[in-house]
Amino acid sequence: TAASIRSAIEAGYADIRLDAARHLLMYGEMPITEIVAATGFGYMAFGNLPDAIKTAGIAVIVGSGVYIIWRERVVARDAYRARTLSRE
Repeated sequence: TAASIRSAIEAGYADIRLDAARHLLMYGEMPITEIVAATGFGYMAFGNLPDAIKTAGIAVIVGSGVYIIWRERVVARDAYRARTLSRE
C-alpha cells in the first residue's frame, strides 16, 4: 500500500541521516578536540589565550557541532517513534 511504501522510504531516509550522524560523531569531534587541546596547550606553554575573534570562531564551530548532534538525535528519535507506531 501507499502508506507502507511511504514509511519504508522515510525509514530509509532516517537510516541515511543516522549514518551521516555516526560519521560526524566519529570524525567530526576531532577538530573540536584539537581546538580545545591547542588552546589549553597554548595557555599552559605560552600563557596565551585566543582573542575575541578567535573565541567567537571557536564558539561557532563548537556550537554548530553540538547543534548537529542534537538535531540528529531528534531526527533519530522521531524516526524510531514513527517506526514503532507504524508497527502497532
